Amino acid sequence: MTRSGLARAGGDADQRGFRRDLLLGTSNAEHVRHARDPRRGSGAAPRASRPVVSSRGQSPSGFRDNAFEGALRSVAAGIVLLLAMGSTCSGAGPSPASPLAPSAKGSAQPFEFVRTLESLQDQIALGNGEARAKLPSLMGQIAAVIRAAEPEAWNDPRNLRAVIVYAASGGHSRAIRAVAELRVARGEMKDLLEGILAYVEGREARAKQILLPVEAMTLPVPLAGHVALVQANLLAKEDPREAMRLLARARVLAPGTLIEEAALRKEIFLADQAGDLESFANLSKQYLRRFDRSAYAENFRQRFKAAVVRFGLTSDPARFAMLETALAALEPDEELRLLLATARSGLVAGAIEPARHAVGKATAMARDGTAEASRAILYAAAMRVLTGEIDAGLSDLRSLDTTALAKPDTELAQAVRTIASDIRAEPTQEQPSGAAPNPADEALPAGPERQASESAATMIQRAESALREAGTLLERKRL
Repeated sequence: MTRSGLARAGGDADQRGFRRDLLLGTSNAEHVRHARDPRRGSGAAPRASRPVVSSRGQSPSGFRDNAFEGALRSVAAGIVLLLAMGSTCSGAGPSPASPLAPSAKGSAQPFEFVRTLESLQDQIALGNGEARAKLPSLMGQIAAVIRAAEPEAWNDPRNLRAVIVYAASGGHSRAIRAVAELRVARGEMKDLLEGILAYVEGREARAKQILLPVEAMTLPVPLAGHVALVQANLLAKEDPREAMRLLARARVLAPGTLIEEAALRKEIFLADQAGDLESFANLSKQYLRRFDRSAYAENFRQRFKAAVVRFGLTSDPARFAMLETALAALEPDEELRLLLATARSGLVAGAIEPARHAVGKATAMARDGTAEASRAILYAAAMRVLTGEIDAGLSDLRSLDTTALAKPDTELAQAVRTIASDIRAEPTQEQPSGAAPNPADEALPAGPERQASESAATMIQRAESALREAGTLLERKRL
C-alpha cells in the first residue's frame, strides 16, 4: 500500500483517541506518562505486587497459569513491533521483510495483526510505556491491512472477529465501515459488526439497540470481553449498577488483559459515584494489587485519592475500617500521605472523629523529623484546640518546626494559634433568641463533637478572612 493509501486509511485520526478513551473509561487527562513513581518518594520498602497473567486464547472457565506462554508471546510481539517500527521510522517505506508491512497480495491477514495488537495491549496493562507509544502506529497499520485485504480474506471468520476486536479497541472507523459495506458478514457476526461500527461512530442509540441484547458469555473468547466492556460503556450514565455488573463480566471474560484493567478501573469509578464504599474498597484493592504498573495507573491514583478523602469523612468505625483495607494495598509512604490528606479534610470540614482517627494512624506511621511528622503534629494540635484542650494544643504548636510545612499548613498553624487566643479571651456567645437553628448543627449531638465542629467552622472562616485581608494589603502595596 502506498503512503497516500495509508494516509487515507487513517483520515479519521482526530476521532480515534476519543473512541479509545470511551472504550477504556479514560479521559485525555489520563494520557500522562509516569514522570516518577509517587510511591518511592521517601524510600519506603515496596510491597510485593501480584503478577498479572493474561488469558488470551483461553476459555473463561480455564484460568490456568500461562505466565510462561504469555512471556513467549510478549517477546515475539516485541520482535514483530521492533521490526515494524524500524521500517516505518526509516523513511524508506514498508519493508517486504517486515511482518507488519507485507508487500505480496494475500500475505497480510488481519487476524494476525490483531493478535499483535492484543499482545501490545497486554504489555500496556503491565506498564510498558514503549508499547503504549507504539499503539497509534500499529492501529494505522492494521487499518491499512484491513482496507488492502482481498475479498476472499473475509471468508475466514477469524478476520471478521479481528475487525470487531480492532473496532472495540478504538480502531479507524473508515476501515471498519469499508468491511461492513462489503456485506460479507452473516448472522451474528453481521449484527456485531454493525453494532460496533455504530459505537465507534458515536451512534449510541443504534449501538444500544444492536449490542445490548447480545449475551457476551456466548461469544468466542477474543470477542466476549470486548463486547461486555462496550455494553458497560453504553449503560454507564443511565444505569450505573447494570454497567458495573457488565464490567464485572468483562473482567471474568478477559482476565489479565487490558480489558480487565479498563473494566476494573471503570467499575471503581462507578462505585465511587454511587457512594458504594464496600465495592470501592474491594475493587481498589484488586486494582492496586494487579495493575499498579498499568500505563493508566497514575490517573487511577489521582481519582482514588480524591475518593478516599471523601469516603474518609465518616464517623462510622466500620466504614473507616473498610476504607483502611484499600489503603493497606498502597505503599506505606503513599498510605501516609492519604491519611494526612483525610485528616486535614476532616479538620477543615469539622469532622473531628474521622480526622482524629486518620491523624492517629498517620502519627504512628510518620518518621520523626519528616514533613509528614510535622503535619501530623499540626493536625493533632488543631484538634486539641478545637475540642477544648487549648493549653495542650498550643504546647504542641510551640514545639512544631514550621519550616518543614508547606504554605497552606503554615497558614493553618497560624490560624489555630489565633483561634486559641480568641477562645481564651472571648466568653461563650449564645445564639440570639428567635434565630433559626443551623441544620448542620442540629444533625450533631450536643457535646464536644458539636463544639468542635462549630470551632472548626469559626477557625476556617477567620483564617479565610485573614488571608483575604492580607491579599488586599499586598495589592495596595503594589499600587
